Amino acid sequence: MLKKIFCDKLVQPLLTFSSGLNSLVGSHSGSNSIGKSSVLMMIDFCFGGDDFLKTSSDVFEQVGHLDIDFVFEFDEELYTFTRSTSNPKVVIFNNDIENPKTITDLRNFLKVKYTAPDSLSFRDLVNLTSRIWGKGNFNPNRPLNFDDSKFYDQTTKYLLVLFDLYRDVSKQRGEQAALESKKTSLKGAFDQELIARKLKKSEIEPKKKELLELEDQTEELKTNLSKYTINISEIVNQRSLSIKKDKDLLLKLLSYEEQRLLRSEKSLAFGTFANRKQFGRLVNFFPDVNLEKLQKIEGFHSGVTKLLKNEIKVEKLSIEQNIQGFKDQISDLDKQLEEVFKLKEKPSLLIDDLLSLTIKTKELKQQLDYRELSDSIDENVKLSREEGKRLKLDKLEEVSKILIEEIDSVISTIYEDPAIPYFTFFDKSYEFNANGDTGTGKCFSNMISLDFSLLNNTKLPFFIHDSVVLKNIEVNAVNNIIRLYYSIVNHKQVFISIDEVTKYSAKAQQIIAKTKFLTLSSDRLAFNNKWEKK
Repeated sequence: MLKKIFCDKLVQPLLTFSSGLNSLVGSHSGSNSIGKSSVLMMIDFCFGGDDFLKTSSDVFEQVGHLDIDFVFEFDEELYTFTRSTSNPKVVIFNNDIENPKTITDLRNFLKVKYTAPDSLSFRDLVNLTSRIWGKGNFNPNRPLNFDDSKFYDQTTKYLLVLFDLYRDVSKQRGEQAALESKKTSLKGAFDQELIARKLKKSEIEPKKKELLELEDQTEELKTNLSKYTINISEIVNQRSLSIKKDKDLLLKLLSYEEQRLLRSEKSLAFGTFANRKQFGRLVNFFPDVNLEKLQKIEGFHSGVTKLLKNEIKVEKLSIEQNIQGFKDQISDLDKQLEEVFKLKEKPSLLIDDLLSLTIKTKELKQQLDYRELSDSIDENVKLSREEGKRLKLDKLEEVSKILIEEIDSVISTIYEDPAIPYFTFFDKSYEFNANGDTGTGKCFSNMISLDFSLLNNTKLPFFIHDSVVLKNIEVNAVNNIIRLYYSIVNHKQVFISIDEVTKYSAKAQQIIAKTKFLTLSSDRLAFNNKWEKK
């Protein structure tokens, strides 16, 4: 709990607090502009608030920025902090000036120490019931609102979390958010043409019909292609066998001609059968040989050879031409064989048609699939929203039942046989029904009863009521409210400012005097100076 505040600019620099009620006493005449709201805003500032900076700029203009020291106590241990209005985002923990921390660190510290619910920030927990002039949360008919009423979702979350009814709603909202994200992503993909365009509703049936026709054409083409493949295999096998036979024959003829060419070339290269030197060698082996006769025979042979050479040259040319012709024919057969095998491997026209149909089918199927996916997501989002709305209203109905019971208990302590106010929650708004008693004082008492219900039954650690909350309530009712304030236990705190204390009962005055932490009046101003607020 908050134990102390020290600010040297205050008329009373040290403010000391206790558990339960803490009273700031105003003037007996009810004078305004003495600094009550500013002091309460300073307390809110120590609890991590920022409204002091917005609502009390005149204070800083007149007395300068404030350095505020404050002390919290948790489990009998004291924690000291310093925060300045000149640099409010920085907080000094336990006088450790060398290691300044942030306002977020302070809020997180308080969230942990006050064991605030996980789903609410500390400021979300305490801000609504810190009802100080200037915050905009004073409308007794709209006690869950600030001036800006656009935050109904935050308001309902606040109540559901406080009464531990948010878990199922949170889970459902997470699932709905995931669906909403899918819907947004798919729409973005359609808009940016990252996927097939979204079909219009009127296009769906014609496109389905077109898809069936394309699938029939594809199946027919596949069947034809299969038959073609079987037939072409037979043709290829027959044709390649015929070509191979022709080629084998040509290779044999080519080989024969090449042998003939070799013999012709040898005949042309042979020349005379012998010469005189070679005949001379024969004498060494055959001394009686007739060399003259041998030379006459050799001369005859040479003559014959000369006569045949021309014929051999003609024959050689013919053989060479035959060889080249066979080679050309063999090369042509090789090309024919290659074309035959290509025919087997790539029936191009049929394949091109099949590919084109496949692409069209795929594109059309994607369009239909994406449209179906989009419709499915839209339907799921719609159902999720309806489920979220139903679940939220069911849980808020539970909150309403809890609150009416608790408010009944409090308001019946303030009034005898009072009209019991009640909440009615809708999807986008709520009503706090005064149940027939719409008097100003009673409506403010209804709002006070709500704050008591939250303080007594939830993790809310404190509330703050400025004097304007009590000012419009009749005296006897305020007497009872003061006793209720004083009854607060369990280390929870209530901070109030109150004027005209002498008009209340002796018991109420006694409670106020006992719980007073500061007295202000037209002669004792919060910051010593008096000025006209702009």
